[in-house]
Amino acid sequence: MAYDSRADAAQRIFTAPLAFGDFLAVSRDKRDVAASLPYGLDTSLYLLLTDRRRVDGAAAGTLADPNVLDDLSPLQGLLDKAVAATAPLVDAAPLPRAWTSLRYGAGYAYPTHVDCYENVIFQLAGRKNVTIFPPDVVWDTKPDVENKHWPRGGDDDLRRARRSAVSVELGPGDALYVPLMWPHNVDSDEFSVTANAYLRLGDDADWGDYVDRSKTNAWLAYEIATGTRLC
Repeated sequence: MAYDSRADAAQRIFTAPLAFGDFLAVSRDKRDVAASLPYGLDTSLYLLLTDRRRVDGAAAGTLADPNVLDDLSPLQGLLDKAVAATAPLVDAAPLPRAWTSLRYGAGYAYPTHVDCYENVIFQLAGRKNVTIFPPDVVWDTKPDVENKHWPRGGDDDLRRARRSAVSVELGPGDALYVPLMWPHNVDSDEFSVTANAYLRLGDDADWGDYVDRSKTNAWLAYEIATGTRLC
């Protein structure tokens, strides 16, 4: 996917078929192709491999989709390695794994968003900065449920939200737990490989209740006021 690295906001995302080797080359040095990128040199290029369709039938176009798996089969091995890398910690916890994602990128900044699952970030290569906000900043970030929960808040709103944020740098071998519905953003100045293990408590029948019980008063008030269900 490609998006504007300058905008911590809901925005248009561009996708295009690209050979893995070409993605690696372009993500490391965009100068020769900047004119053809949607945001020029400010374009963040980001590769996401996920087996989410294993638990979410609506997540079409992932590696678990038989329509694309054959074409991307060399990358399936990378995703399998991500699962293996996260297994020692995840399997020791009382949280069943929902799915695993593997993220590749160089010099990207991913906007503030929330995940509707418990999330453990495993840094496999390179370094990445993660900034986490408490869930009560929902009135400032104003997540856009139609655009990956990216912010719709203005500059003043986001500056106010950042007063409550905590940032940490992850290096190879580090892991970070990001609680359900806690806004966070990530950025990296170098080539980075990250595995995310998404976890859930209980079975599918109980998950919605668990999510609702986890919502803070501010989160519930925001959903009521906006007529949306963010998670």
